Amino acid sequence: MQSGRPRVIILQANKFFFEKGGSERYMFALCDALTGRGHELLHFSMAHPNNRPSQQSGYFVPQRDYDGPLRPASVPALLNFVWSREAARRLDALLSERLPDVAHMHNIYHQLTPSIIAALSRRGVPVVMTLHDYKLVCPSYGMFAHGEPCYRCRGGRYHHAVTVGCGGSRARSAMLATEAYWQKRTRVYDLVDCFIAPSAYMRDVMVDSGIAPERVIHIPQLSPEAGVPEALSEDEQRLLADLPARFVMYAGRVSAEKGVDVLVEAMSRIRDVPLVIFGEGPMAAPLRLACEKSAARNVYFAGHARRTILEHAFARTEALVVPSLWAENAPMVVLEAARAGAPVIATDRGGLPELAGRAGGCIVPAGDAAALADAIRSVWENTDEWKARARTAWNAHRAAHEAANHVRAIEAIYQRAITRRRAA
Repeated sequence: MQSGRPRVIILQANKFFFEKGGSERYMFALCDALTGRGHELLHFSMAHPNNRPSQQSGYFVPQRDYDGPLRPASVPALLNFVWSREAARRLDALLSERLPDVAHMHNIYHQLTPSIIAALSRRGVPVVMTLHDYKLVCPSYGMFAHGEPCYRCRGGRYHHAVTVGCGGSRARSAMLATEAYWQKRTRVYDLVDCFIAPSAYMRDVMVDSGIAPERVIHIPQLSPEAGVPEALSEDEQRLLADLPARFVMYAGRVSAEKGVDVLVEAMSRIRDVPLVIFGEGPMAAPLRLACEKSAARNVYFAGHARRTILEHAFARTEALVVPSLWAENAPMVVLEAARAGAPVIATDRGGLPELAGRAGGCIVPAGDAAALADAIRSVWENTDEWKARARTAWNAHRAAHEAANHVRAIEAIYQRAITRRRAA
């Protein structure tokens, strides 16, 4: 820790304490950077067998899974889905033992719920929150329904979640709408001192939705430092060995909003270009079957891959393709590709243009398989030119995303929140 910089006790709260997705990847990278600068970290999360170790794990809420169907008999238990008294009680017990100077919220919905924000406020702890998704304005997180961007709930008209059925079932959609109306009525998010937006697009969405501009600060997404490479298992070594010498790649959840089906369609137009898909999800099996039926031998499904595998893949790929149909926020995978010098081909949705532009990327219209195929073909046939462009762009913008600069910006947010709360 540098001399003169105050040491801060920071509570990091996220419902998963293992690397399940982008919010966890970011949180752990931020925690490492904060610890490296001498701050003390506390954690609050949900119990799970895959969790990383934490000295606060005894306070974590019991494991809950809301992915399955919601049944009427379980409605009393699902009240926790909206406002968990148990989470608030467990956090309050932790706060009695060790009171942080500031609390940083990440993905807290459903398993933790904003009840913990109220618990922190009662103790006088200032709260900041990173906006990893659109949950504050969209009951189903993504402003996406039935294959298209969806803005029906803007202005607090959350009943549209039920009429549209964006929760996947009438019962789940009703729960999501109830949750949103409850949070609107209680104004619990008014207790958050500052919201951190990883993309300018996210900041603009929140401000347009009625959050005061001074409460939403855009801090460019963190580019995680490359760690010491972990050893590959024999299966992983075989997986990499079986891949083509040159390929383009997709890495992420294989689901409707991600546009992977559009990508597969694009690859059917350029069958001499291999595509490797890293990831699993509800569309993985149907897409595998479709590729088998069409004899699409240029599409390889590699399944879920550890970060170490992806780092090897980034070093070999000719391009990362991000074909999203929904309004992405600031996916870290784009920055990981940029750091490796891989060009990025992304759609024009959400925060992708601003982020991919900093990586020297190519932007195409979302859902346009022909345009996507043309972009992939261009990168494939002009590899040296595109990689040089990617390196030049990233060198011009990387400082804004480096851990040291990112963490200093986060520390400034913490100090502002602490100062305001003490002055109140």
